[in-house]
Amino acid sequence: MGLCSVAQQWCEDALMLPSHPQLTNEDVKYIVYTFADVLYD
Repeated sequence: MGLCSVAQQWCEDALMLPSHPQLTNEDVKYIVYTFADVLYD
């Protein structure tokens, strides 16, 4: 319920964190969508 919105918000929040500069936008998206896919399973 609202998982996509939560994942998108988490992704946006994560991109603002300076703690993982090695992660690119695509990397974060991959992590978020993989995590969401696991929850859906």
